[in-house]
Amino acid sequence: MAFVPALPGCHTQGETLEETESNVIEAIGLYLECLTAEGQPAPIEGRSFECRVTLAG
Repeated sequence: MAFVPALPGCHTQGETLEETESNVIEAIGLYLECLTAEGQPAPIEGRSFECRVTLAG
């Protein structure tokens, strides 16, 4: 599961890390499109990445 702390409610998941990464990029784009459509400014924050992987077994 991936969360975007700078964008409240923006989260996604995937079957693999690669799929999750692709999905979160898409989710961010859609979130920002919604903000733009509503006339809201995009939040400005520094670039960061945090990853937590849980392995079953």
